[in-house]
Amino acid sequence: MDSLIEEHRITNVAALERLYGAPAGAAVEKEIDYIHPHYRALIAASPFVVLATGSPDGLDTSPRGDAAGFVMVEDEKTLLVPDRRGNNRVDSLPRLGTMLADISQSRINGENYDRGLYERLKAALY
Repeated sequence: MDSLIEEHRITNVAALERLYGAPAGAAVEKEIDYIHPHYRALIAASPFVVLATGSPDGLDTSPRGDAAGFVMVEDEKTLLVPDRRGNNRVDSLPRLGTMLADISQSRINGENYDRGLYERLKAALY
């Protein structure tokens, strides 16, 4: 039985692509490097976001929710996501090199974290 499992184990992207084929059409076209006006409207209406972070130390996903509009679009490259007290694990904080917000089926990729926005966000949200 172990040899059968090993025969079908997927260990790299090339093996996965042989099974599924290359992405095409809308799956490729929806990937953009800015916040499209349609996505801006979805973000403004969403009461929920999943913050996914990654670094050499590992990956983390953290659900975040509040009243619609709690995630703000600063510009076409910047999302402002307020921090809320939760379970105090702060799993996302050490991994903030990359941020991905998943709003419905829209994925927005970005890099880094601007810590200098704290006071401005605090005034806007509290």
